[in-house]
Amino acid sequence: MRKLLPKKSKKGTTLVESVVAVVLLAMFAIGVLTLLTSGGVKIQEISKDAAAYAEATQKLDLAISAISNGSSDTGYISKTDVSGVTTCSLDVSNLKSALGLGDDVQISPTVSRYDESEGETPENVRGWYLELTYKGVTVKGFASNSEGVFDS
Repeated sequence: MRKLLPKKSKKGTTLVESVVAVVLLAMFAIGVLTLLTSGGVKIQEISKDAAAYAEATQKLDLAISAISNGSSDTGYISKTDVSGVTTCSLDVSNLKSALGLGDDVQISPTVSRYDESEGETPENVRGWYLELTYKGVTVKGFASNSEGVFDS
């Protein structure tokens, strides 16, 4: 009779072992899913920042092109005669309106001169360093005061 009813086999898994294995597997799966979703969110943020940077760069290139190819009759490069001395300056509001840039674009010019000891005469103004801010992104560039001399 002993041979008909064998002893209990200890080769299988118990219910407790199965539950522990499922819980550990679930915790691992939750960790992996969290990493994947946070990675996707970060990729979206980087993509949004890259698009804003590209737009800001495009607007800066437009402004640089307009300034470098423009002249005093465009309205944004102004030459004024003050007591016999002609000065050259960049009018940012006229530049923005001429290019159709909205109020969300901020342009900060800094003049660059050939000779820093002299004033801002048209012959001494080399150009302007521009700092353009758009959608929280700031890009920088240089626009020369060539007044389109290379176009003729």
